[in-house]
Amino acid sequence: MKKFYDVVIIGGGPAGATLGSYLAQAGISCAIFEKEKFPRPHVGESLVASSTLVLQDLELVKKIEKAGFLKKYGAIWTTEKNKKIHGHSWEEVDDAYHMEVQFKDRVLDGVKQNHTYHVNREKFDTLLLDHAHELGCEVFQEHQVVYVDINEENVQLIVKNKQNKKISLSSNIIVDASGRNTFLGKKFKWKIKDPVFNQFAVHSWFKNYERSGPENLNTSIHFLPVANSWIWQIPVD
Repeated sequence: MKKFYDVVIIGGGPAGATLGSYLAQAGISCAIFEKEKFPRPHVGESLVASSTLVLQDLELVKKIEKAGFLKKYGAIWTTEKNKKIHGHSWEEVDDAYHMEVQFKDRVLDGVKQNHTYHVNREKFDTLLLDHAHELGCEVFQEHQVVYVDINEENVQLIVKNKQNKKISLSSNIIVDASGRNTFLGKKFKWKIKDPVFNQFAVHSWFKNYERSGPENLNTSIHFLPVANSWIWQIPVD
């Protein structure tokens, strides 16, 4: 571990790992400090089409394909009858409204494929973090940033490793990619509660769900008859 980096990133999840990859590609000295050990348990996720641009930039598409994630070709939205959402043109099906979007029908500039992926987050996050390391970003797992001081000259940090040894270092820039932990937001009291997006989610796993081909590998979203509420289904491997 060096004592100085141009950029220090708190958190090795998708945001931190992606930034670390971009910085390393540009030859910028950077380090990621992740408090957990990967792979880590995490809820699965369904990627949007624009994420393919990032995967292409970082030359990750071949690795993603090799990992065997299920391919996602679009999404389906449904809502109860007489309750159209967002003013879109919905098709009436039985007692509900239905709208389906296929990526192949809505070409995104620069995207070279008609699908994205449903990813197992344990495998996906590890792949991204390993890739950042391969590109030259220094990655320290089981290392937790416990102190930050931002002054006019630089950023001073203290990091604690799994042996509880504290290490001091500095950087020009610090990035908080700690997700829900919001390390800097809590420390400097920058967090502001959003009065509208005050939500929570409940997740479960379902086995033996029938699906038979690409058209059934879409994300399915159903809007509930309660304001700002919906359920969704993501097929993962």
